[in-house]
Amino acid sequence: MENYLKNLKYVPSNDESLENYSDSLSKQKQIPKVLYHYTSIEAFKGIINNKKIWLTNSKYFNDPSEVEYGFNHISRRIPKQFKNNKYLKDSFKIWKSDFDANLEHRYVCCFSKKYDDLPLWSTYTGNKGLCIEFERNDNLLEKFKIVHYIPKLLENRLNNIASNIVSFFPDEKQIIREQMDIPFENIDNAPTLLSQLQDQVDNWLSIYLQDIYLQFKCKAYEYEKEIRLILTKDDLKRLNAVTQDRFKGNTQISYAELSFTNFLEIKSVCLAPGCKNLKADLISYLSERNLCDSKGYKNGTEFVKESTIPFRNF
Repeated sequence: MENYLKNLKYVPSNDESLENYSDSLSKQKQIPKVLYHYTSIEAFKGIINNKKIWLTNSKYFNDPSEVEYGFNHISRRIPKQFKNNKYLKDSFKIWKSDFDANLEHRYVCCFSKKYDDLPLWSTYTGNKGLCIEFERNDNLLEKFKIVHYIPKLLENRLNNIASNIVSFFPDEKQIIREQMDIPFENIDNAPTLLSQLQDQVDNWLSIYLQDIYLQFKCKAYEYEKEIRLILTKDDLKRLNAVTQDRFKGNTQISYAELSFTNFLEIKSVCLAPGCKNLKADLISYLSERNLCDSKGYKNGTEFVKESTIPFRNF
């Protein structure tokens, strides 16, 4: 049993391994330098005045089906891989029972690769907001994740995770043989070895399955070309972010307010098709705060832009 525990420290560092599956989903070179965030004008004013962005607790997404999509795939795929191992099945049952509590550990801010896109205008601003053009540097780069929309890719990743865990966990017969070989005077230590092994599996499930549901959405949303900034509560604490609760309708939702100036820079904003007439007011608001000049330019570059999409207000 001790040998099994030693082996846990040496997971192969290849593309399909547990330690690297996340990188293979969101390789750093695939994260674009420029990211777009669609939001309301009022939210933008808060962002640009405070130099902070808001991350939503993953338990309180606007569309609960985003969470259910990954969770349902996980619930179908993983038990098939664990069916011959009682201990792994028990670990997965614990993970499922703790799922809601684990959701509260992660906070998400959503971006897109797409600029001035009518479906995104409609979905996220009601054609009345704006799109912020952010340019990132390499700080926090590993926390930006590409969202995928191909079910087969999700199934393959879940199979890779499960098969890696299975390969590092002995079956029941092996465990019994190991315990039978233990001298009687050391028998009290045997459950401790097993519990260490199961704790490691619990840890893997918590880390890798909890992340993977946030990196996949139904193919119907592929048009969004989404990039997510995903931070844990530990990340937020390290970055001195402030978490607080706000009401959205009758629902109390947890948010995190994070300063972005050390990893993102606002390069421009683009007004939605339905509020082009607000350009002069927005320029005036920003120029009063020395965020652009009276013509809507910053450092010689147009800062306040208008959507080029033809749109009729009704």
